[in-house]
Amino acid sequence: MLLLGDSILHLAAPTATDQLEAHGVEVHLEARDGTSPVSWPGNVDWTAIARDAAQSFRPDVVLIMFTGNYTRKITPTADPGICAEWGRGTAAMIAAVRPGRATTPRVIVAESVPGYWTLNPDDAFACEIDGTRGIANVTFVDAGGIVGDPRAPRTRIETLPSCDGGPPVALRTADVHVTPAGARRLGTYLASLIDPAVAPPPRDCA
Repeated sequence: MLLLGDSILHLAAPTATDQLEAHGVEVHLEARDGTSPVSWPGNVDWTAIARDAAQSFRPDVVLIMFTGNYTRKITPTADPGICAEWGRGTAAMIAAVRPGRATTPRVIVAESVPGYWTLNPDDAFACEIDGTRGIANVTFVDAGGIVGDPRAPRTRIETLPSCDGGPPVALRTADVHVTPAGARRLGTYLASLIDPAVAPPPRDCA
């Protein structure tokens, strides 16, 4: 299992790794906080990172998850070129983890947690879907919705009721990130996408 993404994935990865490795799944993480698939000055080269990691690790499954990090405060509607670049960058990452014209490894493109960075994660995810349309063996999932409102997963909420009847559980920090509890919740959900032996967290409590 190869995980590629930014700070939200970085926070969720330890739990996902623990859950998956407990079931015999080896995990490799490549996370770069504050980055995106878009090529812009000062950003990292995600195509190269993905290619090098896949060549070294040879994963069976690759998960890509980015929020909305970008240097200009824009939206794809205001600047359609950025949407196209976001999609092309994601497609290039997928190609980079697959030698030649292979359709493996399986790739999961996951939407990140609800909120607003410089690019709305909902918009970023739509750009990823549009830019990778027609690429075989790619699955798109709303992963970040697991820390959203159970009735409207793409709506940010700060807390959920405790499953054990204790105080409400905080899921989000004051900024765009997730608390340790939110990270564990997201990490467990990511692990459940990979291995059906891992139960996803309940939707209405934490």
